[in-house]
Amino acid sequence: MQLSRIGASTDGVVVAQRNPQFLVIGSQKAGTSSLFVGLNRHPQIYMPEIKEVNYFFNDALFSEGPARYAEFFKAAPKEAVCGEASPGYICHPRAPLRIHRQLPDVKLILTVRDPVERAYSQYWDNRRQLQEPRSFDALLEEPLHQTFTPERRNYFSRGLYSVYLERYLALFPRSQILVVQFDELKSDPNAVYRKCFEFIGVDPSFSSDEQRQIANFRSVFSNPLYRFFFNRPALATRLPSVLRWLLRWGKLIPYTPDPISETTESRLREFFAPYDRALAQLLGESLYWCEPQHMLEDTASAAMDGPAPTGEATEPSPGP
Repeated sequence: MQLSRIGASTDGVVVAQRNPQFLVIGSQKAGTSSLFVGLNRHPQIYMPEIKEVNYFFNDALFSEGPARYAEFFKAAPKEAVCGEASPGYICHPRAPLRIHRQLPDVKLILTVRDPVERAYSQYWDNRRQLQEPRSFDALLEEPLHQTFTPERRNYFSRGLYSVYLERYLALFPRSQILVVQFDELKSDPNAVYRKCFEFIGVDPSFSSDEQRQIANFRSVFSNPLYRFFFNRPALATRLPSVLRWLLRWGKLIPYTPDPISETTESRLREFFAPYDRALAQLLGESLYWCEPQHMLEDTASAAMDGPAPTGEATEPSPGP
């Protein structure tokens, strides 16, 4: 059990504050919701009920200090291994150093996904929430931003995994970072969870039904008013945010978007190629999305993982 600095309780008894021993640091739209649910089912693991605590990049929360962060873990059983999942940690520029200063021995889990599919999934998540007025092709009419900017949606810069991983490797030894490829989480979740449990230091033989389920699924609301605006994204984004939220009610039905256009996919593949090569070199392994067989698959599957439940992934923002 990892403890933080000593603090005083209200009755004057000196107590130790809990710290997480592991963090799921990303990536957004790359299986972190499924991983959060599956890890949290392990009887030796404690994670806060809220996914995306976002402490290390939420400046207001971070300014409240370690004692405030420890409150997220105060309900943990004494012998539990604590952790939390905030996918924004991987790309926010202030997060790596803040994490290292406060939790130098923490173990970090990172999921990575085909960056083209990841961007397409994020796009449809924002479309589902009536927050994106443009077509996916129209996003490429502006320069592809190569720097993550917290105020933007960062559809494409979020997929520059090698850039962000290098920042963490400058602070943490490689042995403290576990990288999971999204395709493996889909095709062999039991193996992924065994690997994660061994990495965290809990019983690797534990298994649950949730480990074999996708936590999110691509869906839209069935009510006619919502569907009217969903099919008119430019009009939908002109609605007040509270009205857009109120439209999201009723039965959820599966939704499969059209595939990414060949021209758009080709341009994005070219954009991401040097970063993919750098990531493969950092990991010392091939990337599933660079395999020829994957290139031939229907890119409509890019949006299958569904909407992010909370956090900065859903915030409106002006650009790509």
